[in-house]
Amino acid sequence: MWPFGRKKKVEEPPPAEPAPAPPPPEAPLAKLQREVFERIVEGKPGPEGVDDWRLQIYAGMYEARTHDALIEDVPHTARLLGAEKFPALVKQYVAAVPSTHHSLARLGHGFAAWLRTQPLERPDLADLAELEWARSEAFVADSFTPVEPETIQQLGPERFTASWMQFVPSLRLLETAHAVDALWQALEKNEPAPAPAVGPERLIVWRKGFDVFHVTVAEDEFQALEAVQARATVAMVCERFAGRGDDAAHAAFQAIGSWINEGMIAALREPPLQDTFGL
Repeated sequence: MWPFGRKKKVEEPPPAEPAPAPPPPEAPLAKLQREVFERIVEGKPGPEGVDDWRLQIYAGMYEARTHDALIEDVPHTARLLGAEKFPALVKQYVAAVPSTHHSLARLGHGFAAWLRTQPLERPDLADLAELEWARSEAFVADSFTPVEPETIQQLGPERFTASWMQFVPSLRLLETAHAVDALWQALEKNEPAPAPAVGPERLIVWRKGFDVFHVTVAEDEFQALEAVQARATVAMVCERFAGRGDDAAHAAFQAIGSWINEGMIAALREPPLQDTFGL
């Protein structure tokens, strides 16, 4: 048959997708719970048949508790914002980033990021809040007995450099756009706040016993700490100090020694035997 005389196949349109099923009707108890929640948290009309003055009391208590919970986590940030502005900001924050956790201890998880979207008199306030939140998280983190220096001495140089280090659960790494350590130190001593100072600033936050600490570190040490988080071996971590030239080895082991002595390292993990001997 002459090819141009062939009939073309008519493509049929794809079948229409079925319409989504309507949501099931809301149960009376679920409706009541939703309306009570919306009345307390969002100020919407309460459910019928419930005295509103009771819900109003709970609404006031909720607002007061969110304020108290957040001021415990970021006290210095609250102090700089002021007694008038901070409560208003907390109310706006809770409305914009509502709590999804059963505990108010997690309420401030997004406060620093949210502050960065707000017009503030001090540009370093969000970084200060981030530092304070990291310290709060370190305080409630799981306890873990850090590794002892004797454990490392028993490994020997070859096994030690082939291992990777594991941080204690409380350790946090922060890189802020402003220098906030001097600001935090001044506020901790009830001294006047210094003027905002542009960073970046790199910090380690961790808990030792019942006390929370933070320190600033140089860029290469911060990169070495990030390598530890990525499960790099000790040998690979030491390479982050190569920019110090002849002093690289000394700087690397001095830094690692300080991490161990200050209780930042929870354990040393050795590679499997097949990795060690190339099997």
